Amino acid sequence: MGRSRYGVPVAVPLAVALACCGCGGGGSSMQPPPPPSQDFTLTLSSNSLSIQQGSSSPAVNVSVTGQNGFAGTVQVTLSGLPAGVTTNPVSPISVTAGAGTSVIFGAAVNAATGNFMVSAQGTSGSLSHSANLALTVQKSILSSLPRTSYIRTDSTAELDAPLDEPHHRHLAYDPANKHVFAANRAMNRVEVFSSADGLRVAQISVPAASSADLSADGATVWVGTVLEEAVAVDTSSLQVKARYTIQGLEPLPNTQFDRPEELLTLSSGKLMMRLRQSNAAEALLAFWDPGANHLTNLTSAAPQLFQSGVGSMARTGDHTKVLVAANDASGQVALFDSNGNLIVGPQELGNGTIPFVAANTDGSRLAVALNSNGSSQLFLLDGSLQQAAAPASINVQGLTFSRDGKFLYASDSTTAAPVITILDGHDLHAIGQVPDAAIQGGRSEIEDVDETQLLFAITNRGVSFIDASSPGALSNSFPILANAPNTQPSEGPITGGTSVVLSGENFGSTAQLVFGTQQASSGSVTSSTQIQATSPPSVTSGATNIDAFFPSG
Repeated sequence: MGRSRYGVPVAVPLAVALACCGCGGGGSSMQPPPPPSQDFTLTLSSNSLSIQQGSSSPAVNVSVTGQNGFAGTVQVTLSGLPAGVTTNPVSPISVTAGAGTSVIFGAAVNAATGNFMVSAQGTSGSLSHSANLALTVQKSILSSLPRTSYIRTDSTAELDAPLDEPHHRHLAYDPANKHVFAANRAMNRVEVFSSADGLRVAQISVPAASSADLSADGATVWVGTVLEEAVAVDTSSLQVKARYTIQGLEPLPNTQFDRPEELLTLSSGKLMMRLRQSNAAEALLAFWDPGANHLTNLTSAAPQLFQSGVGSMARTGDHTKVLVAANDASGQVALFDSNGNLIVGPQELGNGTIPFVAANTDGSRLAVALNSNGSSQLFLLDGSLQQAAAPASINVQGLTFSRDGKFLYASDSTTAAPVITILDGHDLHAIGQVPDAAIQGGRSEIEDVDETQLLFAITNRGVSFIDASSPGALSNSFPILANAPNTQPSEGPITGGTSVVLSGENFGSTAQLVFGTQQASSGSVTSSTQIQATSPPSVTSGATNIDAFFPSG
């Protein structure tokens, strides 16, 4: 206690007294607080977005705001995009503090539909922030178009199916990814199409590609060529994962078989190979182990069957057996297992040539087309190569079983109009017919089918998709596609939002133009030989395909 000037006691606070202790010339021991840490915020101009399949979205602005002096660059990564949705620019995106970048979302016509949450994750050094975008992908009008369609590939029949060679498999369907692979020998590539809408999704460079078949595990499409090479394509990445140099076989002096023209995949992991001569059409049947790259000549297993080389072949859906026909007029067939062993045969069906064969899932039913003395018959055999039904009088131009074996589909040229005849896969009785996708009067050579009864076939300079889900009785005449449209250019470099003019022929007013996998932002058919269009803004710079679709009205 102290006294004031007037004698009144004054209390001196202890805290103040203590704070003053030690005061003098030494300065204060207190440190100023550190400055606030630099940081940033990440924001999107919209937190929700809706887009249709095959279209582009309005721009979404991705912006970064610096805090406490932050002036760096942030890498923004977009995750959670559904299958078939891409962005322009492509993630990751660099955004400078105080600025923003416009991002356009584009959905392919076969993009996954539904509601999705897309996350934008921004990082700069140890700093990280995120923002979310609710994305809805809606069905496109393209999904309601007729399923029977045609895609031009500029293939040529002279190379795809030479007159002096037996039929071999060109197409392979991948049910897991809903893709159709087509060997295009004329263009030195394998075309990949979506079975959902017929759009081309990829082109894989394979020089002299001549056949395609899916492996038993679905991971690989094996491509045969008319060069000394067999090629393995990954079904997920759609990239070549291995190329094998085929040394060939020389069963006779100066007779070299070294062209793996057709490959059929087996459950053993091995393959049956149509191994052709380099300078002649004749081929032998070989058993190939790709692991050791070793070939075994199977001619001695059935020498009477192979007097003129190997003819048409077909494997069962479970990859355990292969039906093989003679390449002469002996009318013989035989059945081999997945290790290259002869199971049954040779069995003679009658004098005549066998242009097409097919096998169901387990080999309990086998179909054989036999041409003899100007007439054509379709035989249905059981697993012992005995007739399971009376032959049908059909001039077959292509043959395949449904995936469950219930139906047998035949490209039928018996009638004047091009049709597909559907028969019972167990006893060969007639079910009905559907129109063929006849291009300029041609007929489709069907080779495969999906689980919805959509047939896949090679046809006039392209691939046809034929809806066989509703067979019935057809009239003697019905509309056909007389003139196939053609656009130039059909592929090339393109940038989003670019105006293009396409020339060609046979354009209809209902044309729908697709760049890569997205519909054009705008377009009009100015004449039967010209289309003007603007590429979708979400298409990034680079090469792409340009496909024109002409829905039936």
